[in-house]
Amino acid sequence: MGQSASTAEMPEAQEGQHTISLAATEIIRVAGMSGYHTSVIVDDQEYFFDSIGILEAKPLFSHMLPEPPEPDIDATGLDLPPSRHPSGPLRSPSREPVVTRIGSSAYSGRDLVAALHQYFERGTYDVFYKNCNTFTDAALYFLTKTRMPAYCNRIERLVTATDPVSVSLLNRIFKAMVEHQQGV
Repeated sequence: MGQSASTAEMPEAQEGQHTISLAATEIIRVAGMSGYHTSVIVDDQEYFFDSIGILEAKPLFSHMLPEPPEPDIDATGLDLPPSRHPSGPLRSPSREPVVTRIGSSAYSGRDLVAALHQYFERGTYDVFYKNCNTFTDAALYFLTKTRMPAYCNRIERLVTATDPVSVSLLNRIFKAMVEHQQGV
């Protein structure tokens, strides 16, 4: 019997062990819930996913976005000073990356890209359904057979549970926010 295409394309584990870490940065806090940008660090390289596809960079590169402005908006959409906000001052996200060592792997970063690139191609990014957290979870499972901690993607799971009503609108809003932050 022949091998399936996905099995034939899987890289074989290389000799040696590679250190695997999870990098997580809180980027939004809404209604007591935090949203995170995540990536995986293999040895001394970071791997992350965005609209361009899987990217490789120096560790924490993708976590170094400029600090976005923090509007304080009430339910009517009007800006309010923090002292007049009905729930008190809103807390801003920490914006400090937290790196957690997950374990080790016989697979390298290049093996990771070879195995996952067909699933995380350019133009397939979606703010809620296929984002950096989706990639990081798949990458950690490929490398170490462990899953990403649930706190990292709690907001996406909550929002996608309300599909289809809120997801399309929220996708457009978050895409516009990200583009504005990145100067696109």
